[in-house]
Amino acid sequence: MALSPEGTGKPEAGGEAGKTKKPQDGRPRGQEEKQKGRPVNWSSIYKGTPAQCKINGEAAYLLFLTFIIPVAMFLLWSGFFGSGSWNESRYSHVFNLYAYAWLAGTLGGTLFSLKWLVYAAAKGVWLEGKQWWRYLTPHLSGGLAFGFILLIKSNVINIFDEVSLDKPSAVAAIGFMIGYFSDKAAGKLAEVAKTLFGESSEGEFEEAEKRAKKQEKEGNRDEPGEGQEPEKPRKPKKPK
Repeated sequence: MALSPEGTGKPEAGGEAGKTKKPQDGRPRGQEEKQKGRPVNWSSIYKGTPAQCKINGEAAYLLFLTFIIPVAMFLLWSGFFGSGSWNESRYSHVFNLYAYAWLAGTLGGTLFSLKWLVYAAAKGVWLEGKQWWRYLTPHLSGGLAFGFILLIKSNVINIFDEVSLDKPSAVAAIGFMIGYFSDKAAGKLAEVAKTLFGESSEGEFEEAEKRAKKQEKEGNRDEPGEGQEPEKPRKPKKPK
């Protein structure tokens, strides 16, 4: 049974039973890659499509950030961006610490976005609607790392020793971790906000949205829409 051009395993129209399509990379039949015991198409499903240009653009952008951020951190460490008097002042040390946090967090978010871009393109689950997520995640991670270090230095969050954060290497390491695991870091910030401000009451918008969903559910229950079957009457529960 011949495979479809997409490599889905479905029979191709006019294919002969017991035969598979010859691999397109020059290998003889029978030498194609196997996945779950079935031949798969080695070519990308995005090849020759507008999505391929967008994927390449995302990859170029993320790779640019991956290489330029370590360079910027090195130039910051060498004092390239400041004069002699500025580099010797105490303000320079404080500024550099937070700059390390931001840059390292951006680097962590960039690697995380790059990993997910590779995964999405390889698995064929790349979506155009998530482009801005990959473009903005590095910068969101950098801002989150900056805010997290600020909270630690001000003793609002007692996770790390404040004295150890006077070292640029320690700030950069923690900033990178916060940027790469930004979801977990944001969850920790939510816990801090809950401790400081308590439980937040739902606003009018949330309550109106819940009422609308409830009314929609009750309306669908009484009058099933197109393609829906009427709800069957429930049997009364037997008394225990």
